[in-house]
Amino acid sequence: MLYLNKTQTDKAKDKLTSQTEEWINMINKQVEEEIGFYEQQAESQLEALKKVMDTAHGGQIKEVAARHDKEKIEITKKQTKQSMDSAKALALDKSIQSKEERDRRQRELDKQNLDQFVDERQKLSNRQERELEELKSQHKEEKKNLEVEFQKIMSENMDEIKTNGEKSRKAIHTAFQTILPTH
Repeated sequence: MLYLNKTQTDKAKDKLTSQTEEWINMINKQVEEEIGFYEQQAESQLEALKKVMDTAHGGQIKEVAARHDKEKIEITKKQTKQSMDSAKALALDKSIQSKEERDRRQRELDKQNLDQFVDERQKLSNRQERELEELKSQHKEEKKNLEVEFQKIMSENMDEIKTNGEKSRKAIHTAFQTILPTH
């Protein structure tokens, strides 16, 4: 067994303490760098996820807009057909004797159809606006949830990095403590 005198023991303790501090400083620096790299990577991942989400949301909005356009075309066709059928039925009505009576009934029919068509189009427009607003609100909520969940995961991962750094510091401190001479 090797025995050291007081001076040698003090020098050994100083050297081990110095090395312990260097190792701990190195671990601290490593943890800081790892957190910095993780934050950079996480931010770019979040931005990429947001872009993908925005693209998907844009596609959904385009789909809804296309469906709305199709519905507008269909209602216009339906209303045109109804108007033509009404005019045809009026023209074929044999109970109308005079031109003035036919013109009066045509005006009444046109006004009735116009009121009905305006009402149908207004209801369609209101429903489509409400549907689009609900979709946009849903998209906003999804984006908010993405950010909240991402921050939660990021915080958990950073805590893990810090915990691992603390474990490493304790392990080094314990290892150097076991080496220190007791005399």
